[in-house]
Amino acid sequence: MINMAQVAFVVSVIIALANQGFYCMEMTRSGCQKVKSGSAAYMVSIQLDNKHLCGGTLIHSNWVLTAASCKLLFKKKNPTVVLGDQSTKKKGKTEQKIRVENVIPFPEFKDLSLENDIMLLQLAQDANIKRKSVEIFHLQVLPKDIKRGTRCSVLGWGKTSTNVQKSSDTLMEADVTVIDNATCNKSYHKHPIITSNMICAAEQKGKNNMCMISPGGPLLCKIGKVLHKKKMLCGIALHGKNSKDANKPEICTLLTEKYISWIQKLIGVESYHAPVKQI
Repeated sequence: MINMAQVAFVVSVIIALANQGFYCMEMTRSGCQKVKSGSAAYMVSIQLDNKHLCGGTLIHSNWVLTAASCKLLFKKKNPTVVLGDQSTKKKGKTEQKIRVENVIPFPEFKDLSLENDIMLLQLAQDANIKRKSVEIFHLQVLPKDIKRGTRCSVLGWGKTSTNVQKSSDTLMEADVTVIDNATCNKSYHKHPIITSNMICAAEQKGKNNMCMISPGGPLLCKIGKVLHKKKMLCGIALHGKNSKDANKPEICTLLTEKYISWIQKLIGVESYHAPVKQI
């Protein structure tokens, strides 16, 4: 049975973003800064008609991980992904543009509740990972409990301020810290309900500049000894909000074992690395 409060929540988000000239779930975050060139070669810009819609992460030579809610923006068309370029407007020499062949949201995705908001995009051809400008982010099985206070960052493209009209075409990064789901539920008054399949993160204290980043990009956290520059891919940014919600935590899909298993079956990877103990 559909919860009318959840329906009202989704409708309010869409109306708010439409008033800003977007039909895209954006997220507001403090401490926004430009990503150092070449340091996030796994990042993907998902585009339709040469317009950026969502972020994503290259997890295999022809597979991209993103948010299932991004499918609502595709208008029943298969999008294109752009790799190897931190700008969504200026075409660089290292840019690779590849058509998406299959759009595969998680089977139990529920757009009204944001539950299971995770999706895989199968590319029509392999990305050229021999170039340093493009690389694969290797997934790992996460610890069962990511501790409150864990330091993370979220990456994507979007507005650098709530006061500007146009989005930045440069890849941005925002520093956030994991908070417990009970606190997150209080912030949103359980609309939506934060479940065990989600993780919340709030801006770190002392950060003043605002940025609004499109959904689908990775939530990267420092957990124990990990392969990828001391960070693990822990979640997928998915929640949309406007400037009045700027102080609320960010909601992400937590990359739990059930999602890892689903990814394994689809892309044909036999196994990922063993769980990493959190320090």
